[in-house]
Amino acid sequence: MEPQELSKTKRKARMHQLQAVGEALLALPVERLRWLALPRDLAQALAEARRLSGHFEAYRRQMQYVGRLLQPYELEPLQALVASLCPGGAVDAQCQREAERLAAEFLADESVVGELLSRFPEFDVPYWRQMRRAALKGLAAEPQDLLPRRRLVAALRHAIEATLVLTLPERSAVETDHDEETDDE
Repeated sequence: MEPQELSKTKRKARMHQLQAVGEALLALPVERLRWLALPRDLAQALAEARRLSGHFEAYRRQMQYVGRLLQPYELEPLQALVASLCPGGAVDAQCQREAERLAAEFLADESVVGELLSRFPEFDVPYWRQMRRAALKGLAAEPQDLLPRRRLVAALRHAIEATLVLTLPERSAVETDHDEETDDE
């Protein structure tokens, strides 16, 4: 046994942790999974696990396969990424702050439209100008009524989330036995 090789108990514990990460990925809403640039085989395995959720044994085996696909990745960064994707996580907070910043800039100066156009190519200028006018009109008529501003922030947040793409952490340097076997063939 080589010194860096893990014991069977530790390998098994790591696989259970990876399966738990797979379960957490599966628990995420589908639109949040789209934010991740997942390898195709992993995305297909998660879709299949979602389909098999009513069949206990098939689901259990599929989650083992998902854990196997996650094996080349470092565990801690993967867990942190999944935690940040959960509703109320770091990504949610970051999107909300960015949307509020853009809304404040947009309400203060309409020339921000250029920045928004460069950032969001599908940006519909007349729609956003109408949103801005409605927010300004609502704030002028009733400064306590924040509903028009909230609508603008929500629309900007939706645009930010539509363009959001996150990547999985780097693969670890340690290759698995299965990967080495397929390289030899």
